Amino acid sequence: MTGAVGGVAASTTGLSGRRTARERAEGTAGATLARHAGSLLAHGLTRLTVRGLDQLPQVGGVLLAINHTSLVDGPLLYGVVSRPIVFLVKQEAFRGPVGWVMDSLGQIPVRRGVPEREPLNAALATLAAGGIVGVFPEGTRTAGTVQQVQRGVGYLALRARCPVVPVACVGTERVLRRGHRLPRPGQPVTVAFGSPMSVGTPSGGASRSAITDAADRVRDVLGAHVETTRAIHATTTSRSGVRGAANRKEVR
Repeated sequence: MTGAVGGVAASTTGLSGRRTARERAEGTAGATLARHAGSLLAHGLTRLTVRGLDQLPQVGGVLLAINHTSLVDGPLLYGVVSRPIVFLVKQEAFRGPVGWVMDSLGQIPVRRGVPEREPLNAALATLAAGGIVGVFPEGTRTAGTVQQVQRGVGYLALRARCPVVPVACVGTERVLRRGHRLPRPGQPVTVAFGSPMSVGTPSGGASRSAITDAADRVRDVLGAHVETTRAIHATTTSRSGVRGAANRKEVR
């Protein structure tokens, strides 16, 4: 699942109108099934470590700012977070049977680079209704380091005035590599939730400069959180590898 918040706004195919904000916030029947599928993915396909889950507020609107290296990032989070998550997903995914699935999950379609605010307004309404909205502010899958983010995440953070929680997904790029259709089971993965942050209440509304500043702050916090998580993940994985090699040697 690839999410994106492009520019200050994005356009939609109209699918975002099929679900109310309350339905998204409370979770659709499809979202319940997705959590079961996500749990199977998280615990059956990967060697998962979850850190900082207690940082995630249990009630109220929350904006998740997530780094993006693999198509499994979104589905994996379904299996980690017990509350329903609504993602902003690229419009191309809303075609054919997959589009029906996306709508049943309450996802919000976006098309990057078109100055319309309908999907962002749908996300804001979901947050106002007490739901969780997940965005991949880089706008596309990257190599792992957070270099830049789209300004839409700043717009959402300013207008929603809710906690923004940085989320690092590390190791997912090895589960499903770019250009590959089949996952590689048994890969170590770390999902880490950072401390909730607030970009503050802008004076005079969400001006262009305020939006840019908010997006830059999200980029800096998310980038630092990803780097810290990568370092911990590398150390933990290295230690596990050494223990595994020692155990194999003893068996011989």
